[in-house]
Amino acid sequence: MPEKFEGEEKPRNFSEEEVRRAQDLIRKVREIVGWDLGAFCSTSEEVEMVHKAKDAIKNVEDLFHVPKTKFWATFPGKNMDESMRQTDEYNKKTLPSEAIVLSPIDLAKLGANLDAIDEVVGWDIGASDETEITMLREARESLEALKKIL
Repeated sequence: MPEKFEGEEKPRNFSEEEVRRAQDLIRKVREIVGWDLGAFCSTSEEVEMVHKAKDAIKNVEDLFHVPKTKFWATFPGKNMDESMRQTDEYNKKTLPSEAIVLSPIDLAKLGANLDAIDEVVGWDIGASDETEITMLREARESLEALKKIL
């Protein structure tokens, strides 16, 4: 948590290493929030929670300058496997990260966004195979680790 001085919170500095770690954790959470979570909703309130979580992950990505996911597409004359491989390499590539400073207002927004994401990631989502179960577990663990960093 940010330190307090003279009645106000001090901005929080994140080193390059902390930003890189946060970006990795955010990517793991993003994978789950990007699922079609609306399929698990039975009320309009739950659908609203999903929309808030999707908006929240975008806000968190923006604060930590997380590169957007690139989706693959095939074009005439391009091999589909090669397109998918290049896209996968792009999405896993670690881009240079730089130290950032978050103001107390940014930190408050970040906390609210993480809470919105936590509401949805904590659901009992019916994962259908071992890969999905692993992704879900990693996302939950990553979200908890992200909260500890902040």
